Amino acid sequence: MSLIDGWSHRVRQWVNPQQHDRDLNDELSFHVEREAAQLAHNSRAPISAQDALVAARRQIGNLTWVREETRRVAGLATVDAFLQDVRFAVRSFRSTPAFTAIVVITLALGIGFTAAIYSAVNALLLRPLPFREPQQLMSVSLKIPGVAGRREIDNRRWSYPKVVAFRAAQSTYTDVTAWTLSQFTVRLGDKAHRVGGEYTDSRYLPTLGIGLALGKNFPNRDSLTSGAEVTVILGYALWRDTFGADSAIIGKTLQVDGFPFTVVGVAAAKFRGVSGEADFWMAAAAAPSGWGNSDPYNHSYFLLGRLKPGVTVAQATVAAAQVGAQVDAQFPSRDQSLGHWSAVAHELDGERTAPNVRKMLYILLGAVLLMLLTACANVANLLLVRASARQREVAVRLALGATRARLARQLLAESVVLALAGGVGSLFVGYTSVKMLASVQTLMLGQTNGFTGLGTAYMSAIQFDFTAFAVTASLALATGLIFGFAPALHATRTSLLTATKDSGNTVTIGPRRFTMRHALTIAEISFAVVLLAGSGLMIRSVNHLMSVRPGFDAAGILALRVNRAPEWSRDSITTYYDGVMARLSETPGVSGVAMSDCPPLARCGSADAFLADRPRPSNERMFGVGMHFISPEFPSLLKIPLIHGRAFTRHDDERAPRVALVSERAAKRLWNGDDPIGRPLAFSTATNKFDTATVVGIVGDVLYDSMDSRPVAEVYVSYYQTHFTYRMMLFVQARNSASNLTASVVNTLHAFAPGFPVHEIGTLDSRVNESMTNVRVTTGILTIFAVVALLLAMMGTYGVVAYTVSQRTREIGVRVALGATSAHISKLVLWHAVSLAAIGLGVGMAVAIVATTALRSMLYEVAPSDPVTLVGIVVLLGASVLAATWFPARKAMRVMPASVMRAQ
Repeated sequence: MSLIDGWSHRVRQWVNPQQHDRDLNDELSFHVEREAAQLAHNSRAPISAQDALVAARRQIGNLTWVREETRRVAGLATVDAFLQDVRFAVRSFRSTPAFTAIVVITLALGIGFTAAIYSAVNALLLRPLPFREPQQLMSVSLKIPGVAGRREIDNRRWSYPKVVAFRAAQSTYTDVTAWTLSQFTVRLGDKAHRVGGEYTDSRYLPTLGIGLALGKNFPNRDSLTSGAEVTVILGYALWRDTFGADSAIIGKTLQVDGFPFTVVGVAAAKFRGVSGEADFWMAAAAAPSGWGNSDPYNHSYFLLGRLKPGVTVAQATVAAAQVGAQVDAQFPSRDQSLGHWSAVAHELDGERTAPNVRKMLYILLGAVLLMLLTACANVANLLLVRASARQREVAVRLALGATRARLARQLLAESVVLALAGGVGSLFVGYTSVKMLASVQTLMLGQTNGFTGLGTAYMSAIQFDFTAFAVTASLALATGLIFGFAPALHATRTSLLTATKDSGNTVTIGPRRFTMRHALTIAEISFAVVLLAGSGLMIRSVNHLMSVRPGFDAAGILALRVNRAPEWSRDSITTYYDGVMARLSETPGVSGVAMSDCPPLARCGSADAFLADRPRPSNERMFGVGMHFISPEFPSLLKIPLIHGRAFTRHDDERAPRVALVSERAAKRLWNGDDPIGRPLAFSTATNKFDTATVVGIVGDVLYDSMDSRPVAEVYVSYYQTHFTYRMMLFVQARNSASNLTASVVNTLHAFAPGFPVHEIGTLDSRVNESMTNVRVTTGILTIFAVVALLLAMMGTYGVVAYTVSQRTREIGVRVALGATSAHISKLVLWHAVSLAAIGLGVGMAVAIVATTALRSMLYEVAPSDPVTLVGIVVLLGASVLAATWFPARKAMRVMPASVMRAQ
């Protein structure tokens, strides 16, 4: 028999031991019958069949020993012993339901939360990108040098002509592609749908290693001629759900933003682009000329490349800088103050999450591991107490012949059974936690990684899959083995003489011995302190954020975005939006309407500005500002205060001189305290050309980034003096509830532009809340972990103190008989608990002060060593320790000397 056949035969025996027993009995019966027949044949005197069987069994030997030896050789004896240990463990745990429930719940929470956070880290950081050989994909960005005090920018997008130039000059990549995400209106019959799409080229899918389910790739790989065919590739889900997976879709025309596109292919299933939000892809090189793809200074594309075999990341980085300088020489910046541009390459996988999200996930992973360690220490402590209580049982079994290895194996089996039961419970905890994490849609990485544009990972992508199940099972098994080993070793070291003495009746005057139970309790308290420090700092930070005034009043305002309808020409954009605002103003329940291209708390536009009444600026005189195009009603509707000067009016249109409003921060930064009213301000447009406007007013600062950001310089230009803005956000002031106004507002807009979608609908209050979602979610999760750790630390303290009281019952009785009062006894018990808490608090504080520095970037007006938080931890922990020791102390104070003496 070969080795493989032998092992397969053994595995079959383990899987179906009953069949093995039946086969063995049949084989033994066969041998007995053959031996009986042989004896009957060889016998000189007649012999009955029964006597022949008896003689045959005597001849063969002890059949029971043969069966046991056969099972041992097959490994079934070990299986029998394991099953016996499991059955014994289950029976013993049934007799102690409270202990079992505490351990199982503790492990379920610790393992379940750990599996959930691991699922998030795996989905957002560890899981490979869904492309062919993703480690070979690089993201290349334009780099603007930091000169004369200007911050270096290494994440600038590309224009399409620069992409073509980079592709022609580079030798590092097998291919180079470009893409950009935008929202489009797709008309299907009488209905219009707002969907995400990507401009790209024919190298996009091959570079990523994505195939087509139907049709062909884009034609005209680099052509920028206006006569090129305008084509589109559909996403698989859009083709299946909207077109019924009709293969005849190839060659048909699809209306996108009012332009006809020819469908040439259908992408592979589950592919939604590098952005993770695309439902179709359009050939950028053949886009209409009005979209600006032929402009070398319209920087709107992300650039990707696949490394050639043997090329390292370091080599690609050096090559990107060299080729980027060549592209800059071919297309020099129109603003010479920006210096000479280059390019920088990064691994695509490293840019799929924003730094703040990556940091948040690692912080949560560290916190949940601390909570898991706390849970494991608590379980180990409980098992040690249980093992100490079973010393007499273990000693008697040793005296009867059981080996220490056999007893240790049984105790380990009990630990594993408990851990597996906790693991089963953790599946529910982990699954529920993952669903809650996945529902936090505002944590989509697409909202936080605007630098690279990569958005393939979202909170909704977190799943409790096989990997999470394997992690849960591994954690449960490791917990049972690691933290069950010490109690098993401790229990089997006892002797019959020591165990049969009533240790509770011995007098133990003097200092107590430091044991493993004490060490585990101190560890639990230390872990709890670290988690309490983190959650306390985050809670104080959120409280500070809640008191921040963002510079506008969000109450009762509904925000929604509506693009120019296709039937309205680009020359009539102003008329279109005037009609939209007029219709909305007549809607019942509406008290005011305004427009802006960018809502607060959603950084949208920026520009470079300088003072136009001074000589052409040197590098240090350029200022980065936020740029916003608004209707005259916008500041008053959002209650943005007018500090000085005048606001816009409807007369500030394209026929009037160009005017601007500046924020208070911009006035201080650009004019150093001088009055800017009437002063000219020059600022760049998207094509790096400079326009000039006269400042007519100063308004209050508004937070356009996030609630925990600082105000920056903002410049506002009248929408009616703008020619290219046709994606405006409407702000509707409701007389009562803004959310109740949604349906009527949408119906009004659909009546004005039938079939045209309205999107990004929500109240400004919800935008304010969503701006703090990252901090709130992190705070909530850390608080849950800290509360669980604190409860576990209380349980550990209670267990140690209660066990100590039970062991010192006679000592306490003697002290009471000698005149000790209840206060003395309670002090004796409490001193033991306070000493453990003090050591744990000291160790935990030292670790917390170092560990909480990782939270610095997530804190708002709170220092990692915040004294209020630290004092609060001391008070909370002290109260928790006193609460945990109250019942053991009360039991100690009720010890009666007479009852103790009678127990001897």
